[in-house]
Amino acid sequence: MTFSTTPSGVTFRAQPSCTGASGASVSIPVGQARATIYLSGPAGTYTLSATANGLLGASQPLVIADPPDALVFTTTPPNSILGGTCLPLTLEAQRAGVPHPLLVASTASLTATPANGTRFYSDVGCITSTTSATFAAGSPTSTVYVKPLTGGVNVVTATAAFGMDSVTLNTVRIVRRGSCSFSAPSTTADGGTSEDLSASCSISPAINDPAHTILIIQSTASSDRAGVLQARCRLNNNGDSVQCNRADGNSSGTVHYQVAEIPQGLRTEAFSVTSCAATQTITPAVDPAKSFVLKTLQNNGDIYDNEDTVVAWLTSPTTMSIIGDQCDGYAVQVVEWDGVTVTRAALDGGLPVGARAVTVSGLPPASNARAVLLQPLSPLSTTEPVCDLVVRADVPSPSEVRMSRGATAPDGGTCVGTRLDLYLERIDFGQRAVVQERTVTLLQNDTTEPVTIAPVDVTRTLVFAGTQLGVGQAAGETRQTTPSRLNDVAARFELTAADTVTVTRARSGADTTYTFYVVELVP
Repeated sequence: MTFSTTPSGVTFRAQPSCTGASGASVSIPVGQARATIYLSGPAGTYTLSATANGLLGASQPLVIADPPDALVFTTTPPNSILGGTCLPLTLEAQRAGVPHPLLVASTASLTATPANGTRFYSDVGCITSTTSATFAAGSPTSTVYVKPLTGGVNVVTATAAFGMDSVTLNTVRIVRRGSCSFSAPSTTADGGTSEDLSASCSISPAINDPAHTILIIQSTASSDRAGVLQARCRLNNNGDSVQCNRADGNSSGTVHYQVAEIPQGLRTEAFSVTSCAATQTITPAVDPAKSFVLKTLQNNGDIYDNEDTVVAWLTSPTTMSIIGDQCDGYAVQVVEWDGVTVTRAALDGGLPVGARAVTVSGLPPASNARAVLLQPLSPLSTTEPVCDLVVRADVPSPSEVRMSRGATAPDGGTCVGTRLDLYLERIDFGQRAVVQERTVTLLQNDTTEPVTIAPVDVTRTLVFAGTQLGVGQAAGETRQTTPSRLNDVAARFELTAADTVTVTRARSGADTTYTFYVVELVP
């Protein structure tokens, strides 16, 4: 078979790369009905003809188009983008600065700097991941969806056979953290005493929407008075500060906060009251299977006792209940998050008198991205050693949660004189986070301990203890036998480097063991 074009100027070759010797003829092997030839030439419109001895000739139109000479992002991103936002970016194939449709389907590979700082998706909901943008035949454009995760400057680069382009995403960090202080009492002009009962922690940059934000609190103080340690903390409506109140200003105190703003798939219903109202109505209703509770308390009193072990509990899709004796106020968040699975258990008498530990078995298996939030409740109006009242939880296997008290205290009846009810929420973050569980003991006379972790992205990582009391998500188990010495237990968990969590408490009168969770978010 012999090929030709009108007008001339097209070259025929036997190789798909259009290299090697040229030739306008090709043979059809015996026993076959077809053969392939490859061609190239200047852009234009031609008539392609084929002839063969003993056969009728054939012809058809042939269009050779110039390829695109540039690949361009035509989307201009906002000046700043909240990490976790799903954002469309449109790519365009161009020639001489104008859109140029592609004759055949093509792809452009996608990369991010820093690596893993941005993820790519093929759908508007950022569900189906991809590594390339696809151009349909006949179209000059392709839209890809991106989700920046790392706070700071993220650069997205697209590369195709005909060009390369980059776009910069200025990303607001998902997690913001900081600390603020309550001052020690001061002497007034008339010789009286003024106590500092409120603190304001500035958030920078401010939260855009508190209804899509998680607040983690850890409150510490050198005083052993329970009213000094416990602080009712909540986000203000403007999202630019955490407001904290306490009932006793006997000494100074420090509040460490972490906020995680997640724009899609997460909703927070927050309640802050100066009473111990028994219930709060959640509107609209939440799904308990993907919801958990965070709390802080405000309580006046010297001794840490049963009235300080108030529990905030999700009792129905529309009801958050306060379980316990009394309190002067609380701040509670009910957090509902798509993609998270929560298993809860209320254990009446979970730790009876004489019991140091209990293990809950047979739970639905959880992934490795699991954490636990535990609230112990003392139903008795008595003054007991602190070690009786605080409990640590960890997750030794996918189907178990273990809870214990007394830390390194010797056996023989120590730290087991009180019956405790236990309220447990196990959170399986699934694909929403990468979780590390760590356990550390601060020995007597130690107020701080750096703990090495696998490196994380600090702009999207939360750290919290598995036991939450009135001081926030900040506690563990202790061998402190003196009543009220909650300041031996309350600790701050600060991410001081990508591979280090520093655990700090204000008093070191006894050994205390903490289990905490490093949660690197993937919203």
